[in-house]
Amino acid sequence: MGALLGSFIANIGSPLAAPLSYDDARTTLHSVSDLKQSSEANANRREYEARAADSLHLPEVFVNATQVYGVKTGTLTTPLGGIDFSQNFAGPRSSINSTWQIYEGGRITATQRALDAGANAARAELTVTNEEIDVDLARVYFGLELAANIERTRASILQQADRQLNRAIRFEQQGLIPKVERLNAQVSRDEADRELVRAQADRRIARDTAVRHHQPAQAADAMACHRREQQPDACRLRRAP
Repeated sequence: MGALLGSFIANIGSPLAAPLSYDDARTTLHSVSDLKQSSEANANRREYEARAADSLHLPEVFVNATQVYGVKTGTLTTPLGGIDFSQNFAGPRSSINSTWQIYEGGRITATQRALDAGANAARAELTVTNEEIDVDLARVYFGLELAANIERTRASILQQADRQLNRAIRFEQQGLIPKVERLNAQVSRDEADRELVRAQADRRIARDTAVRHHQPAQAADAMACHRREQQPDACRLRRAP
């Protein structure tokens, strides 16, 4: 996510860059966020566990299949003498057993409720993660976009002031306006130049601040974890060595 934000910051932070839509940036950031993927995986796992617990009230069925090899031989003693026999036991054997717990004292119901609560908490955690990603993106996107727009506006004002100053110089040389009018145009042009320099500095500060907040690669995810009062499983997994 940090690498993408770095590219995005460089794009939106440049006054000459083609505008990047907020929806495109949001879609891409959500698709590459490690924290989002971790939270989503945790929510899916909790939901699978809760659905699997629905079958705890059903009987358990066990199927056994074996292949037996062997021959049994022996001798039967009779009044008429001994009789030898041989019996081939080779062949498949199978069996089906089942157990059905009639009464568990509420253990199954308690387990199911606990798993359902865990699934609900994981889904809520995923929602919080999505909102935190949106907040970080909005702060970076609109902050840099505003700074870049102000810089473009100041550059346009300076260009207009240059044209007005050049026109005033020509009119003064032709005797059409007094010197004070040309000086006023010069003052307006200098003020526009200072405003452009200030806007450029503001844009660079906004860009550098955003870069510091989103570098290295998982800084945005780490900030989202730190803001939470209770660390979720997703954050603990992201912090595990």
